[in-house]
Parts: sequence; structure tokens; C-alpha cells
Amino acid sequence: MILPINLNVSDLLVKRGETPLIQSFSVNLVSHDCCMLTGPNGSGKTTLLRTIAGLLKPSEGKVDLNTDSESKPMIAYHGHQDALTEQMTVIENLIFYQKLYKSDSEQMDSLIQKFAI
Repeated sequence: MILPINLNVSDLLVKRGETPLIQSFSVNLVSHDCCMLTGPNGSGKTTLLRTIAGLLKPSEGKVDLNTDSESKPMIAYHGHQDALTEQMTVIENLIFYQKLYKSDSEQMDSLIQKFAI
């Protein structure tokens, strides 16, 4: 069962060095709300999504993703660039992410066997 998720972003400021990338951004979304993010290249769309996902730290303001601990693992960010490293094999990539997220290695081994990777 997926439980309600509420997103509240208030007075967000994200900078790269001294350059503001996002200024004075606020939004409040509740479960089942729909939001379309548009803008030209370089306008800050990806920066905003990465900040909401917790991959970038805001310079000011607050990002609050109200959810329970059961739903948090289901929240993910998938950017426009491939997260896999071409210099590593599929198994090496899986092991890297398994260690990064401290996932259950036995479960991963079972899935590797199941899918004959």
C-alpha cells in the first residue's frame, strides 16, 4: 500500500558558487496532485528536482517531503543521464549500488541468480 506523500518547498534558494540557480521558489503538493515543470535549457528544472530528491543541498529555504518511513524507500530520482558506469560490468554496477544503499546482499545475490546475470 502506498501512503500519502506531501511535498512542501518554501523560499528555496540554490546556488552554484555565488550564482543563484533557483531563487524564491515555493510549492506545496499533496498526494495525487500533478505539476508540470517547464522551461528552457539551463533554467533550473533538473537542479530543482535534484534538490527535492536530496541530491543537492539548498543554500536557503526548506524542502519537506512528509511521508512515513514505509514509503520513503519508494521515492527515487531518475535523471536524464544514465546512472550506470560503462567502465564497469553489470555485476560491478549492481554491487556498487548495493553497497552505496546498504541493501541486502543476499537478496541481490538471489536476484542475480533469478535473472541469470
